Amino acid sequence: MSRSGAVAVFLVAGVFAACSSTNERKPYLGGGTDAFSGPGLVGGKGRSGSTSTPDGGSGPVGNGTLTGTVAVYQDSTFSTVQTFTGSGNITVRGTHDVTGTFVGGQFTVNGVDRVASFWVGLEATTQTTDLLPTISPADGTATSVALAFGRKSAILDILASAVRVPQELESDKAQIFLGFVSSSATPTPLAGVQITQSPGKDVLYDAGGIYTDADQATTQARGIAFIANATASAQFPGSNVVVTYQAPRIGKSGSVQILASAGAFTIALVPVN
Repeated sequence: MSRSGAVAVFLVAGVFAACSSTNERKPYLGGGTDAFSGPGLVGGKGRSGSTSTPDGGSGPVGNGTLTGTVAVYQDSTFSTVQTFTGSGNITVRGTHDVTGTFVGGQFTVNGVDRVASFWVGLEATTQTTDLLPTISPADGTATSVALAFGRKSAILDILASAVRVPQELESDKAQIFLGFVSSSATPTPLAGVQITQSPGKDVLYDAGGIYTDADQATTQARGIAFIANATASAQFPGSNVVVTYQAPRIGKSGSVQILASAGAFTIALVPVN
């Protein structure tokens, strides 16, 4: 177990069905109305994506347990997953980092803070081919949370769409996948959001099966933006980077802190409030 100071972010975890080898449920990132089956939501339902104190009045430090499942996103749509059957390491960040191991798509980490939310980092130690270390939100109040690895091949597919600023996957940079959503009690994807400042070399937006970095591009139906080759801490699961955005269609703008690490993939939903 390692401990280091950290600021937790209130998050709502995704829920993957892990009862079969492949989950074909329509994911939240696809604009479905079913339960969250994609990444967690920065800030929590009905909140802006701001940081908060880690205890959140939820309970004592260091005597909680986080359990859940591990899967693998299948492609660059991040809309279906397959259960991960290998082994790996997991790091849970609350007021401190707690590390553990997992085997066969299931994990239990003891000694975590009993808080509302965490950032969680996954690193595969077997079946590592094509998998990137992945950072995503997890709901600290849930009975079980669902996490998933991103694939290197999926990131390469996205980067191949870069035209304005041609990109290659840089091993010492972070890749950040964000889904912008409304901050309502039932969040929905937001079109028309544009990232105005980030630590990345380029920003690409999902355009319905392809990605575009065209000048003045914004999020479309799925609300997705991808920040390519972002400068980030070499430590895993990393440190916060700031992403600034504007949503003129709804008269909103703001910034959000996202946990990112060099050589890793971060995936999260961002509420626009």
